[in-house]
Amino acid sequence: MELQKVKKLAKAAAKRPILQCLHYKDDEITFTDSYVLVIERNSIKVEKPLVISMVNGKMYEGTYPDTSKIRPAEEDLVRVNDWYLELRPFKEPYYIADGVRFQKSKVEDALACLGLKPFGDQVIPNLFIKKQGQMLVYDNWDNGQYVLILGVRVD
Repeated sequence: MELQKVKKLAKAAAKRPILQCLHYKDDEITFTDSYVLVIERNSIKVEKPLVISMVNGKMYEGTYPDTSKIRPAEEDLVRVNDWYLELRPFKEPYYIADGVRFQKSKVEDALACLGLKPFGDQVIPNLFIKKQGQMLVYDNWDNGQYVLILGVRVD
């Protein structure tokens, strides 16, 4: 995981200090700011869970949120067919995945945590959207990488 990129997302979660932390459990490193979830398999397995602050690098006392409940089941996901960047004058830029909008900055920051780019050869074939809901999922768990990003409603 690219820690400087994670730190950028962590700064936005200042109201909930636990969401400014990395969670090490078994052979996984997890980060969430409640809009983005990034999980990477780690080559080193920890014996007991650790929560480490991205703000000061110290151990954090507290229970990290159970992120397993927000990950959609594989059968609830469909491969993204239409993926593009929408740029309009005087409007916020969005990535559009099968008609659902995702903030450009959130998508780029989340994927950057794993060293990925939105139109990269590794990303496109592994992009999914939740059938009922506004979630974009990059699922490359065979290589130990998973990203979930919540969509935004634009009226």
